[in-house]
Amino acid sequence: CTLGEIYFKENAFDKAFALFKEGLSLTERDYGTENLSYAVLCDNAAVCLKEMGQTEEAAEYEAKAAAIKERLTL
Repeated sequence: CTLGEIYFKENAFDKAFALFKEGLSLTERDYGTENLSYAVLCDNAAVCLKEMGQTEEAAEYEAKAAAIKERLTL
């Protein structure tokens, strides 16, 4: 369980989102964006954004995650 997940479970969505976004930056820097870890972080960020009422931005993260997962399964 990550700190972001703990914040999410405590309904501290802004803090959780910040940590997931930091995780995205670190994962991209170290491993690139074409991996399952990056896709999962995108999904996690999207859920936080939905909970905060930011559905348009959430949809962008969801689409990014879905595209990565699709490419990884080919």
